[in-house]
Amino acid sequence: MTHPCTASLLAFLFLSGAAVAAQEAGDENASFERASHWASQGRFAKASEELRRIAFDALPSFRTTTDAEKKVLRRVVEDSRAFLAKKDQPAGDRRAARATLCRARAYLPEELGGPEPLRVGGGVQRPELIGKPFLRYSPRARKARIQGVELLEALIDQEGCVRHIRVLKMLPMGLDAAAVNSVRSWAFEPARLEGRPVPVYFVITVTFALNRDSEPWDR
Repeated sequence: MTHPCTASLLAFLFLSGAAVAAQEAGDENASFERASHWASQGRFAKASEELRRIAFDALPSFRTTTDAEKKVLRRVVEDSRAFLAKKDQPAGDRRAARATLCRARAYLPEELGGPEPLRVGGGVQRPELIGKPFLRYSPRARKARIQGVELLEALIDQEGCVRHIRVLKMLPMGLDAAAVNSVRSWAFEPARLEGRPVPVYFVITVTFALNRDSEPWDR
């Protein structure tokens, strides 16, 4: 006969194993808690993908968050920063941690202070996008088959995160909001001056095109 405590433990282990298997399979709805779990384990590729799924599924709008969710996201930020502060981490892992950091920060209030942003050029190296950009049409614009280019100016801060976005050239039918909400969760390798990361103002071109080449950004 199985002792009740043993039975409870076995049930717990079974359920825990099932939850981990579901997480590994990636077939559940993405959540901030799962992103935090992966970040706490140092598995930033999974954490970054979890946050990407959340952001992309909400597009062309941007997901609102509760105070409890913001608390979870702050843990993700802390874990990402702690990892990036270590030296000699593999480049791929560092990129994943930076993407995780920026995608979590996209839901949190913008941090004040810091050095004055620079402009690219004159020794200031441009920031480089991490991974493939993701983008989604607004339903009205897709139905009307609107195509074109949006120009945005953003502050790419010292961590490579996108802040203070403003539209320089807009398209109709909600595509300006779609572009801004997409770019909010992009992540960059930060601009550098003499090897150190610096904040820069940066113009981002967002192309809305109804062709096969743009489809991977719009699913």
